[in-house]
Formats: sequence, C-alpha cells, structure tokens
Amino acid sequence: MATCDVCEREITGKPATSRRGRWGLVLCHTCWARLRGQERKRATLEAQAEAIWKDGPPYAWPLCELCGGDLDAQGLGYYTTKGTPRRFCSTWCKATRNSRVGAPIRAAQMQERVKRGLWQNPAEYHTSETLKAAALTGAEVRAEQHRAALEAGTWANPADAPGAREKLSRPRVHGDDPDLHAAIEKLRRGFGVADLNQAEAEAHRAYRRRQGRAMRRRPSNLVLRAARERAGLSKAALARAVGVALNTAWGWEAYGARPRDSETRRRVAEVLGCWPWSGDGPGWNYAEHDRADVVFMRLEGK
Repeated sequence: MATCDVCEREITGKPATSRRGRWGLVLCHTCWARLRGQERKRATLEAQAEAIWKDGPPYAWPLCELCGGDLDAQGLGYYTTKGTPRRFCSTWCKATRNSRVGAPIRAAQMQERVKRGLWQNPAEYHTSETLKAAALTGAEVRAEQHRAALEAGTWANPADAPGAREKLSRPRVHGDDPDLHAAIEKLRRGFGVADLNQAEAEAHRAYRRRQGRAMRRRPSNLVLRAARERAGLSKAALARAVGVALNTAWGWEAYGARPRDSETRRRVAEVLGCWPWSGDGPGWNYAEHDRADVVFMRLEGK
C-alpha cells in the first residue's frame, strides 16, 4: 500500500501522482490539490511542500458526511470527475443522505395533500379478489421455489427435524372431522371463510358455536377484574398496554381465558402488578386483595 510523501498517510485508493511524474513524489489526492494550488505561488517544490507542512500535518482529513469514513475507501479519489471535492465515500451514503434530507420535505408535501383532500388511502384499492389473487400468486412462487430446491437437491424434509416425528405422531385435534380439519388448515394458510366449500363452512360454523357455548360456561376471572380496577385501567387500556386486541383482553376477564404465550402472561402481570391466573408462577407471592374476596399473587418487592 502506497504512502503519501507529504502527509505520510496511507493511500487506500490510487495515488494522484507517482515518482515518475513531474514532481517525483507519491501524493494523495488532497496533497496533490494543495500542491497545485501552491504551484503558482511558490517557485520551487521545496517551498510548496514547506507551505503545506506549515498548515499541519496532520491537517483536516476529508471524511464522508454520512458515515465519517475515508472518502477514498473505494479507490475513487477525493475529487469527482468534474473536479469538485467528493462528499460521500459511496453511492449508498449519498443516497441515504439525500433520502434523510428529503424526508421532511416529503412529509410536508403529504400533509398538504391530506389537508387539501387529494390523498387517497392505498387500502381502498385492495378488494377481496385482489388479496386472494396475491395469496395465490405467493403460493405459486413458493411452489416454484420448492420444485427448484428439489431439483437442486437442497430441500430438507421438515419431518426429519429433531422432535418433528414425535409431534407428527400425536393425534390430530380435529381428526375425527375431516371437513373441520380441512377448514382450519385453509384458514391457517391465509384463506377466508368465503373460500371454504359448503361442508367445510358448516363444520366450521358448528365448531365456532360449540366454542362459544364452552366459553360462556366458564366463570369470569374475578382476580383479573379486581386487579384491573385497582390499577385504574379499563379493558381497552389494558389491551393497549399489553399489545393485544380488545376482544382478547375482554375474553380473559369475562370467560376466564388465559394467554397461551408466556411472554403475554408476563406483560399482563407487570401491568397489573399481580399474577391474575390460577396456579403458581415463578417469582410471585400470595397476598389478599382488599377489594374482593379473591387471592392473587403480587410481584416481589411491589
């Protein structure tokens, strides 16, 4: 790697001059530009180099305005083809800088369009037919990728993964009703209820009715209700704090439902300051509630 004979810095890209040139020095682009500026003012090369050394060294090294890196990191030089000083080390830094500078301008233009009533919601252009077509297109793309992986020999059977055989050997929850099983599988893949055939739709409606009756028979969670009232939160506020839908939080309290995700249960407990479900939880202490004849667990230290 070459070193500049004036500033003694390593030149990461192509040197501006070489020892075979008229100056007989290896110079970086910055020193070359400064020597060119001193060429008309000084008679000898020694006087030109001495004038540069009086300013430094090391003098202020040109850096990228975005990342702060060396402008010549990619060997493009410190000056553009038009002779102007280079401001960015790469096209990525240049595009990112321009995008950040133009973001407030674009936001102001969008706000002006909204005020004038010229903005249109992109969601209005989507219909059930277009969404279904997009889902089918994605399925075709995944099928093509699967066929390409099979031909290349890179596809791995998911059933060979650790624990997959044991999971696949378990009995299906809805194995006794093939129509219901097919309906649930379609809904999991992103299809809607309108995409089910008549038998699958009837099986799914009957299943939902059974679920509703079972939920209504479950007792309310008085512990959760008392803790929420003590915290001064509404059901909507609790749902927003935990990050779930209002219907989900309403089901926890009205029907005694319980989140399957342990992380969600932990967030609910942190918001309410207690463990509102039956069963012992790690790191919780029992205490009597002063507003209801229930028992719940409070966080330690609170």
